[in-house]
Amino acid sequence: MNTNSNSSTPTDKDADEDTGSGTSTDQDSTSTSTSTSTSTDTDSDKGSGTSTDSDGMDAEADKNIMDTSIPNVPCLRTTQQNDGETTTTITKEVENRQTFKNSKGGKFVEVKQVRRMLITRRDGKFVTASIPKPTINKKQRLVKKTKTARRMKQTDDKLSYILGGDYASTMDFAALNAKVVNEPKKKSEFEIRSKDITNSLKNELVRKKFGKSTPTTRLYDYQIEAVLRADSFFKEFETAREPPQMALIVAPPGSGKSGMVALLPYVLNSHKVLILTPSKIISEQLATEFGHGSPQKPFFYKVGMIQNLSLCNKVLERVHLAQSTREVIEIMTNGNLVIVNAQKFGGNSACSLTSQRANVEDRQITLDRLDQFDTIIVDEAHHYPAATWETIVQAFKGKKVVFLTATPYLGTDEKALTLFGALKLVYEIPRNALEGVTIRPMEFIENHFNSVNLKDPAFLDQLHKDVKDILKKHRRQEPREKHPQAMILVATKVEAKAVAAGLGPTATFIIADNQMERNLSAFTKKEKTIAVVCGMLREGYDNSSVTLVVFLRKCKSSVLFEQFCGRRIRMHRLLTGKNPDKTVATVMSYTYFGQRKMWEARERRAEMDPEDEDDE
Repeated sequence: MNTNSNSSTPTDKDADEDTGSGTSTDQDSTSTSTSTSTSTDTDSDKGSGTSTDSDGMDAEADKNIMDTSIPNVPCLRTTQQNDGETTTTITKEVENRQTFKNSKGGKFVEVKQVRRMLITRRDGKFVTASIPKPTINKKQRLVKKTKTARRMKQTDDKLSYILGGDYASTMDFAALNAKVVNEPKKKSEFEIRSKDITNSLKNELVRKKFGKSTPTTRLYDYQIEAVLRADSFFKEFETAREPPQMALIVAPPGSGKSGMVALLPYVLNSHKVLILTPSKIISEQLATEFGHGSPQKPFFYKVGMIQNLSLCNKVLERVHLAQSTREVIEIMTNGNLVIVNAQKFGGNSACSLTSQRANVEDRQITLDRLDQFDTIIVDEAHHYPAATWETIVQAFKGKKVVFLTATPYLGTDEKALTLFGALKLVYEIPRNALEGVTIRPMEFIENHFNSVNLKDPAFLDQLHKDVKDILKKHRRQEPREKHPQAMILVATKVEAKAVAAGLGPTATFIIADNQMERNLSAFTKKEKTIAVVCGMLREGYDNSSVTLVVFLRKCKSSVLFEQFCGRRIRMHRLLTGKNPDKTVATVMSYTYFGQRKMWEARERRAEMDPEDEDDE
């Protein structure tokens, strides 16, 4: 085989020389079955005037392939013949230039990698064109490592410059989390103010009960006694180093339970407090006692514990109020005071601890977050169903738990057994001690109607006359209350609409429909004198202008009877002058509904002394 001595390592210089010589080297293949020919060409072979293709391939076609694929680059052609089939492979070296930016100086550095392109033809037909991956020799790898080390050094220098010098390179987020876990928790406002507020309450109680000096607040003595009794109850368990039992405070409607709820976290030296309520309305009312919302004034300011409204932000914890089921789990880690509807933890809600819909993971998340609270206050406890009771009792074992209820439980029903089996009565406020202080005295009137049809015009006319006469009597008793109002309880929404329509334009109905807010607003603003309800406003609606309640249904629940009576007898504390409200509130019904027995049972409970119950 005769070949050019420089053909195995083609360069740009070799290509120029071949072009100028106009000659090529071929192999004579007349006497052998297989022959190989190697030559060096350029894409400018047209200047030589001589074809170098010894296998008979068209030189112009080869030139076109080279021009369209890898023009102006030296090539090495190899021709093989095997059993009459000719294969020509053209290899060209391609410079692949990659550009990198130096992180320090901002200059551009070119890195050159040689890649070989293989073009194969058989019998004059194009077969393949491929570019094998470039190989990096040891020298190139060493250069690459050196450049990488240089870039890392430049990066460290740049970080040091950006961060202003040395930085703690050993600190990472795992170490940060471990550090946070081991740090002492930040005190809540309840803990910070606990000692001062508790001592102030004790001194105020001495002033009120023994008259040694003038009281400085508008707190009632029984409010102070109730929260101090709860504190003493839990301290007994702390001294004995035993898990505490749950406490129960019985406070009739109008006694100021909301104020007790506001005081308890401070007196109990709480860190994180969860308040459970039976409804959205009561949740919002309790939130205002802690300063949530505007222009509502917090309880501490209203009773004179804090004289300057601007100081409330320094004493009160921020309220987190859960408005929907989805917010319950999310909101429980956001602050030290969370108010939630207790029904979110029972029933069929997704985050319920008792719901079959709640999966194991969601239930465990809820339990873990509930465990963060050290104090739980359950308001209006008598409203919760037995399933919710059991859930609360089981979920909060070992915590400081205080239940407040308006109605003491008598009997042996499931709820009573669940309640008194887990709770200890620490304080009860007798209703007769509140009459003339925070609630109005009451009378019961039963008019004779042995058969009642709520759609009968004759009955509705008599009802309207009875209501009008009693309200007129209340105006004479207390002239400062110029617009006393009445509330009527029926069994269904249909009855509520029918009775309101029969009583004329001075009456409205308040039920769960799209008119509820509008009708409620009209009644609150005294645009209407009479409101007919079917249960929606038994709880959470305070209107001291309501002096008359009427039962137009057969009520057999002592809880329902007590709540509907009690919510309408709150004394009007905002009347002008220093004299208390003189109105004697009225509870009215008709013989057909049989409510006298319920009234007499209520009176017997009011005459019972809580201390006598403890002696039994």
